Amino acid sequence: MAGALLAAGLAFGLAASSGGHDEEAKIEQMLAALQGAYFSQRYDIACSHLTHRTQREVGSFGHSAPTSCEKDMARRMSARILSPRDLVAPEVERLTVKDDRATGDLRLGGLAPVGMSFERESGKWKLAKLFGTVPQHLPLQQALAATTPDSAPATVEPVTVGGAAKSCPEVRVRSITAQGGCVLEAEGTFQFTVLHAFGDRLYASCDLNLLLQIDGQGKFIVTSVGSARGVEPAGDTCGDIYMCGNGDGESALWRGRVVSTRGGMRARVVNACFDTCLGRFAGPVSAPLSSLSGEKIRLKLRLAALGTSGLALSGHWDLKRGGRDPSIAIRVGNRIQER
Repeated sequence: MAGALLAAGLAFGLAASSGGHDEEAKIEQMLAALQGAYFSQRYDIACSHLTHRTQREVGSFGHSAPTSCEKDMARRMSARILSPRDLVAPEVERLTVKDDRATGDLRLGGLAPVGMSFERESGKWKLAKLFGTVPQHLPLQQALAATTPDSAPATVEPVTVGGAAKSCPEVRVRSITAQGGCVLEAEGTFQFTVLHAFGDRLYASCDLNLLLQIDGQGKFIVTSVGSARGVEPAGDTCGDIYMCGNGDGESALWRGRVVSTRGGMRARVVNACFDTCLGRFAGPVSAPLSSLSGEKIRLKLRLAALGTSGLALSGHWDLKRGGRDPSIAIRVGNRIQER
């Protein structure tokens, strides 16, 4: 009964807010019916709103061989209301319709938008993409272009990064190798959350090692993000998550900068990218940064989304520096930023 009421509520909510172009209204109504059927555990009906290719995507969520959409959805993506966001109908933004194809962003309960596509089969709109991934063979620059949302430039202040005696030397990339800078490393436990039309689902929980090189102006290169081990309740997927390759068999370096904004210090990565068994998640990501002490800097992520890819990270790294001078601090002007 609760599922039926939820389905009716979702359908009413989206149908009432549709308006505009007839095709847009039909797509929104399809999404409402899809989500309502899913939470009512009518997986046969939910699968009927997916294209044949998307039905096969359902079987990619996990390690077992795919069977049928209905069985795979019941076994691998069974309907569970895990958060209040699961009760909110997705909002469709920037919808573009061309003939029998459409693209748009889904916003789930206030989270970052997820890029989605739709196709019309036998006169009915269906979801043509379950996740916001791009194919792994797609070059990284094209992947980033597809998952980087438009945003207005923010006003930032320059920062100075260094130890007790001097600032960190310049960091630069030669070929596929980062050189210079202060080397910072950390290990932390992170949750990988995948956002899709049914809500948000925990994909993996992993201990991740981070290695980066940062210079005195706040520019940094992430040279390694690797899973040390899986953590319950979703640790068995960690072995399928890697930094994206650059086409030469090496991991593609992530580039970023530490900036100071009105909201505080942030670390911004412009080209974060993970290859997984679901596909390639790529996009920019930003997270708050704070000085814990003279020897640690905390980078904290809370459902930090990689662009519109649909992958969000939660967890934190306490970055520290080795060697004879372990001190590290980030200054804005003459002020050291404290937590």
